[in-house]
Amino acid sequence: MEQLNEEDFANLASIQSYLAGDRMPVSPNDFPRSLKEAKAEAEWPEWKRAMDEEIHTIQEMGTYTLEDLPKEREAIGSKWVFSKKYDENGNVSRYKAQLVAQGYSQILGVDFYETFAPVA
Repeated sequence: MEQLNEEDFANLASIQSYLAGDRMPVSPNDFPRSLKEAKAEAEWPEWKRAMDEEIHTIQEMGTYTLEDLPKEREAIGSKWVFSKKYDENGNVSRYKAQLVAQGYSQILGVDFYETFAPVA
């Protein structure tokens, strides 16, 4: 199976957000595909605020613990995924930034031993 690249993840995030009702159907270039692109936009203050909110939420929810990384291992990478929410008139109502782990780089038996998918 072919590994996904950054553009694939950005497109997937856009599709998921749209299907969840978060986005109006707009150009795929409506939001930055990387942190570098976000910093280069005039909307950087809004993206930065969204990133700060995401970090605050992650810390508040206690979704991680800091651990010492063994010398022979590399940390799993992360990426910012940016999207916008729109109101009924098509105006931006919210800037959203999600910090996602690049879990596709994990190795079964080394980085993890089992998977879990919660089902409602």
